[in-house]
Amino acid sequence: MSFSSRRRNYMLVSHRRDQFIEFIKGLLQPSFVLDALAESASNSWAHVEELVEEYRHETPGEPSRLRTAVPSLGIFHTALPLEAAWRSFDARFKVSARRFVAPSFNEIREILNLAQVMAFERSPLKFVSFDGDCTLYSDGKNFDDAALAGQIERLLAAGVTVALVTAAGYGYEADKYEKRLEGLLRVFDDLAVPADALRRFYVCGGECNYLLQLDRDAGGAATLRSREATWDVTFEEAAAATLLDAAEASLRGSADDMGLAGARVIRKTRAVGLIPRVPRREQLDEAVLRVQDALRACRSSVPFCAFNGGSDVWVDVGTKREGVQGFQRLLGIRPENCLHVGDQFLITGNDYASRSSCPCLWITNPTETKRVLADILAVVDGSGVDGRRTPPVSPRAAGDAPPAPPSAARSRAATACPPAGP
Repeated sequence: MSFSSRRRNYMLVSHRRDQFIEFIKGLLQPSFVLDALAESASNSWAHVEELVEEYRHETPGEPSRLRTAVPSLGIFHTALPLEAAWRSFDARFKVSARRFVAPSFNEIREILNLAQVMAFERSPLKFVSFDGDCTLYSDGKNFDDAALAGQIERLLAAGVTVALVTAAGYGYEADKYEKRLEGLLRVFDDLAVPADALRRFYVCGGECNYLLQLDRDAGGAATLRSREATWDVTFEEAAAATLLDAAEASLRGSADDMGLAGARVIRKTRAVGLIPRVPRREQLDEAVLRVQDALRACRSSVPFCAFNGGSDVWVDVGTKREGVQGFQRLLGIRPENCLHVGDQFLITGNDYASRSSCPCLWITNPTETKRVLADILAVVDGSGVDGRRTPPVSPRAAGDAPPAPPSAARSRAATACPPAGP
């Protein structure tokens, strides 16, 4: 491939952007330029809310206005009270009072998050899954935040099932997952969390390959136990091995082409990774996009996730979509009653695929996870965000039946990294 074609392909892949958020930024820009956010931003958000509802109820073969404007959008699993979310966010941070700094990408992301949390006043929350690194704990570190652990305990006490859905794949070696979650388990023991609440906490390792459930051991301590026998997310061994062979070849080629001296390639049962000695984001993104392209060309029936882990690149058999859908089948919970919280929702991230299986919150660090959990707990306990209930989005959606949880066969046949909504 020539230099010019490489540069052109890189420019065509907007791997560090989200088209829906950029679309909303564009709608808000005229109001900001005219110093009219206070008067007109609510109308702009109400218009986006209307577009989302139109999109959710569009007729096959007749693209909605939003689909035409943002072709990469996927599924909105619930209605989104965007105008109410904007009013709440603006009351907190006085965005409409600013004259020199327009609403940012991150602020729009947070407003979308808040709208999704408010939506659970209409579709009760029954299941929450969390990414690990940069969501529950710092990248490569272990869980050590007592306040965050307390929030998770409150979710369990309220009857919500909670799962860590992580790329970390230690097979069924429970002690290795327990080490990563040591601070959380310590708080559970200190609070004497009842066994029935503990059993509502799961770990799904390797994106979707290994299921463990929390329980108490003979000494009364919180401990993880294998639930392999009850987990129906499986893949054909030979096809999975062929996929990983192709991924390994691509990663080795990337290391050679980019001169990553001393880079290690690690092969596991369900994953293969590239660990450079001195990682650079652009090189990691390049390796991810190359391996995604190579694996799509293989046309494998096995879903995969290729992602930039911040200091490395990994390709996993399966994705978090299959992980979340596995929980939906196991627990009998519909997508609109589920939520996934993570930090990697760009196409080079491993939370991206979960968007097609349930509503999602896009956060950036564990501190933000605590902030969104405070709002989630306010909704779960019935007080509502800002101490008041959110009005319904649209009466037209009241009688619509949402799609049922996907079958295991459909889950296994799904391809990686679909287009996605917020």
